[in-house]
Amino acid sequence: IGGHILQDYSRFWILIKERGITQYKLSKDYGISRGTLDRMRKKLPLSFRTIQDLCNALQCSSHEIVEITPDPPKNK
Repeated sequence: IGGHILQDYSRFWILIKERGITQYKLSKDYGISRGTLDRMRKKLPLSFRTIQDLCNALQCSSHEIVEITPDPPKNK
């Protein structure tokens, strides 16, 4: 299996804004590491386990946190 997968966390940032949850509160009250938030800001991949942990902490489903799409095929 080749190619890259793009992970877009825009939905996550919208969700926490709508709920009035700050990044500080995510780290302090929900146990979400600053490293995870940094990876999300940079649109870097997260493990499925981390996404599950986010879903559990925020009581939401994965599609409310991340949109996953494959890279478009490259023309040769």
